Amino acid sequence: MTESIMSLKISGRCFPSSTKLKCFTKNESRISIIYGKNGSGKSTISKSLCNVESDLSCSLLDQNDKPLSIPQNHIFVFNEDYINDKIAVQNDGLSAVILFGEQVEIDKQIEEANEKLEDYQRFIDDQESIKNGLENDKNSNSYKYKINNLKDKLKSSDNWVEREFSISGRRHNISTNILDRIFNKPVISKSREEAFNHFQELKSIIGTGSQEKISDTMKPLMVENDFFQNITQLLAEKIEKPVLNDRDKRIIEIYSQKGSRYITEVKSVFEKEDQNICPYCFRPINSEEKSIILSEIEKILSEEAKNHQRELAKYDKSIAEMMTKLDKIINIADDFIDIYANEYETVESQYRIVNSLLSQYGQSVEDKINSLYTPISFSDNNIIQEIKKLNDAISRLEEKRNIYNQQIEEIDKSKKRASDWNREIAYWEFSEDYIEYQEAYNNYQECCRKMTDYITEFNKLKEEIENLNNKKKNVVIAKDMINKALSYVFFSNNRLQLDVGAESGKYYLISNGIKVTPDKVSTGERNIIALCYFFTQMLDNHNSTDNFTDEYFIVIDDPISSFDRENQVGVITYLKCQLSKIFYGNKNSKILLLSHDLSTVYDLEKAGEEIGEQFNLKNKFVENYELKQRQIDNTKHIDMHRHEYSLLMKEIYKYAKGENALLSDLTIGNSMRRLLEAHGTFLYKKGIDALTTNEDILDLCKNHKNYFRNYMYRLVLNGESHLEERVLSLKDTNFFENYTSDQLKDTAQKIICYLYLINPLHVKEHLSDKGNSLGNYINVIERWIEDIPAD
Repeated sequence: MTESIMSLKISGRCFPSSTKLKCFTKNESRISIIYGKNGSGKSTISKSLCNVESDLSCSLLDQNDKPLSIPQNHIFVFNEDYINDKIAVQNDGLSAVILFGEQVEIDKQIEEANEKLEDYQRFIDDQESIKNGLENDKNSNSYKYKINNLKDKLKSSDNWVEREFSISGRRHNISTNILDRIFNKPVISKSREEAFNHFQELKSIIGTGSQEKISDTMKPLMVENDFFQNITQLLAEKIEKPVLNDRDKRIIEIYSQKGSRYITEVKSVFEKEDQNICPYCFRPINSEEKSIILSEIEKILSEEAKNHQRELAKYDKSIAEMMTKLDKIINIADDFIDIYANEYETVESQYRIVNSLLSQYGQSVEDKINSLYTPISFSDNNIIQEIKKLNDAISRLEEKRNIYNQQIEEIDKSKKRASDWNREIAYWEFSEDYIEYQEAYNNYQECCRKMTDYITEFNKLKEEIENLNNKKKNVVIAKDMINKALSYVFFSNNRLQLDVGAESGKYYLISNGIKVTPDKVSTGERNIIALCYFFTQMLDNHNSTDNFTDEYFIVIDDPISSFDRENQVGVITYLKCQLSKIFYGNKNSKILLLSHDLSTVYDLEKAGEEIGEQFNLKNKFVENYELKQRQIDNTKHIDMHRHEYSLLMKEIYKYAKGENALLSDLTIGNSMRRLLEAHGTFLYKKGIDALTTNEDILDLCKNHKNYFRNYMYRLVLNGESHLEERVLSLKDTNFFENYTSDQLKDTAQKIICYLYLINPLHVKEHLSDKGNSLGNYINVIERWIEDIPAD
């Protein structure tokens, strides 16, 4: 798959037509280094391979210029866009928080959501201010002001409320329903004057009274023809007295005095089983005595007497019901006292007569019930004729009631029509005021609706931000892998590391055990972290033992120039380490390196050649090109100059220790190169390039083997012998100061340590002298070795 990549076919931006760029000449070539000045199109190449720019397209071609179908998840591009998209430094109080990959995208989403949240908060505040104004009844634009003004006009003299009062006799509160009835019903009048004339006509018909219909009906008093005749017969009927002893006679005497109800009451009292005290004389009474009394009472109340008593009670109840009906009739009739006086007087007079006669019958029945054995003579009092007269009077008054109600109905209809005309008068008077009120109220409702919508969106955004923060917190990165990478770059386990907050899940930047403040994080350090994250991200969804086993096409645009100068050696060291792992994982992967700096190109070339030697692929493992005029050409190679191995070790040791030495920052690089060249040639038959790539030699370093395999001390050593390239690169005018004194000193220490590890006796012999001017150099070297990261 990726091993077949030979060319790129790109179009867009500075490549207006489809342009083929041949990056590899052989399938076995694995690293292609393209040098190009700023503006030559390097960034366009890297952007086109990301497949996210709509105006750019890029195809990968094989040796026959046929497009290759390589999945996008097998193409990885490191450039300025990657750094900006994948790494962000934030301020968390006094600490720098690093955001990675998805966290950066989530953070952008949070930032956008927060901006929208501020907008919606501003919208809400604005609408709240508008709403308060529209609710203020003192504000002439407020619907409350306009409705109150309209109501005041309707209530004012000679307006709707007063006219309605003249119709119905009651004052109305002006509700929303009334306003709707006045202003939202169709009108039939053509003007206020027409409506007012109709109103006045009906007003004269209605008058000023407030009459109401009399709804209760007066029904005649119904009675059977033989009703009172039967009562007369019952009263005259004689009931024979029973044979009595002296006690019975006393009971009869009490019966005659107090009546049958009393005797019945006594009977019910003594029938109670728990009645042990006589309630009449208050002496104790036993069951035998109660039984005797009950027996005597039963004796005087024969079955005939009982039946007679029940019959009388029935008529007594009927008479009482008739009198109740009479009272109801006269109560209804009272409503006509002032309206139909003559008819009322007739009914009222006849009511008194009938009521009196019924009372006589009722009293006689009561007397007979209380004295069953005594007949009562009752003469005919013409009650039937009197009841007939009463019913005739009731019928005449009922006719009058119906006529009256019909008149009231007509008046009610007139009132309703007058009320309708009153409504139309008000419509013509104040419809414009009502329209203004409606518009003001609609504005208020629209304001409330907007405010509700804004609050809803505001709450949605708050929830979205909370979810995004939780999502950002839950993004997990390979922290340990990145920290190990940072140790390679900075030659220290403590110089710069990541630490994750236990609760917050945030990644803090730690330097020498102390959290770094945001202002102390340089652009170069941020870019180094991005490069470390770039290689760890390639291993997402892979097991730790499955490193780089997939085929990759990797593009790295200007990996050095954006970093701090003092970290360039460490970056190249780390880059070489990662590229070695990639080819160890899968030899079919290919790398495209882009740079505008010639010295960087040379450094990358040397790193690539050493990687090729590890795989016994020296020829064409690394290819060099120059991008100019939208095409690429082979670059000019400059061979290394070699010098003899002499007694440089002491001066290099002194320089490394910081003592006065014959060497300076300008000459130390070339001196260290000469020392290693001689050492490798004479002792191992290896040149300087192979000195730290030969596995047999590296094994002598024991637990520092991997460190020295990837340690790019050659960048410093080659500084002097490649001044031509550095001048051509025009990186800056201070090319003699390409590396700091501390970096040069550190490199000198690492070279002495490396020689000591692979051949301690050799170093001891060359550093020893009779005057012991170097002091206890063995302890110093071993202390330096302790500071080197172990495998």
